[in-house]
Order: sequence, then structure tokens, then C-alpha cells
Amino acid sequence: MAYEFIGQDANDGSGRSVSSAGDVDGDGLADLLIGVHGADGLGNGEDTSGSTYLINAADLAALDAADGTVDGFIDLSFVAATGTSYEFVGQDAGDQSGFSVSSAGDVDGDGLADLLIGAIGADGLSNGEFGSGSTYLINAADLAALDAADGTVDGIIDLSFVA
Repeated sequence: MAYEFIGQDANDGSGRSVSSAGDVDGDGLADLLIGVHGADGLGNGEDTSGSTYLINAADLAALDAADGTVDGFIDLSFVAATGTSYEFVGQDAGDQSGFSVSSAGDVDGDGLADLLIGAIGADGLSNGEFGSGSTYLINAADLAALDAADGTVDGIIDLSFVA
């Protein structure tokens, strides 16, 4: 079946950056990354902090049916609720995380594909430079711990917990 992924809100910019994530969960299927650089950070409410959706291929049919209709349209607002797919939200307003997304390959040698998320508007926390940008390397093995880092296991990962 073919699918169309629909952004949550006006001006989100869903699909500006898309990529295969590789096999993030080790099930033998290629997973997907969808960057939404204009999103307002569902988890933190920061204006244009941006979001990235990691969609596990095994979740596609359930995501299609999440709105009550199996029609090939997947509303990204349902992704975090699946339990095995995730939404990553940018740290601060204007970060535009998800402007670029990519599989990093298996960086740590554990057999799982790792992820890269670019945030072109992020302020360099370590160097204090306004708008210097950041790139986040996320190891697949760390996803569950990153999801729980804010005290809630909800499928939403705040990028402030990466690093």
C-alpha cells in the first residue's frame, strides 16, 4: 500500500526533509524519517522548534487506521502514540529541528541504524553562538531511555536530552 503523511498544523513544513532511517528497530524493515522544521514542538510548545518523526515500518498499517479510516493517509499527530515510533521535538523556539534528517548508518556497531537530525536555527549551547545550528546523533539503542528522560514514556523525545 502507498501512504501520504499529513502534517499536524498549518505552516509545519512537513516533508521538507525525508529519508530512510535504515533498520532502527532490528526487524529487517527500513524505517522512515520525516522532518517538520516549522512545527511548534508538541512536547514543549516552542514556536518553530521543529519536529522529526521516526516511523517504524511495522507501524504503518496501524498509523493508517489510527484516524478510524484505512485510506492511505497518515496524520503525523498519531505517530508518538504507537509505542514504537517517535516524535523528536527541538529544544528552543526557532531551532527548526528536522530541517535535515538522515540515517547515520550503524555508528555504534550494535546492528541498528542510528539517526541524524539537523536543527539549523539552534543556538550553540557549548559555544553560546546565536543560530550556529546543531546536529544530533541519536543511537537507536538509546530511544527508550530518551523517551523516558522527561519522566513520561509517551513517544515524544525532547532533543534537549540528547548529549
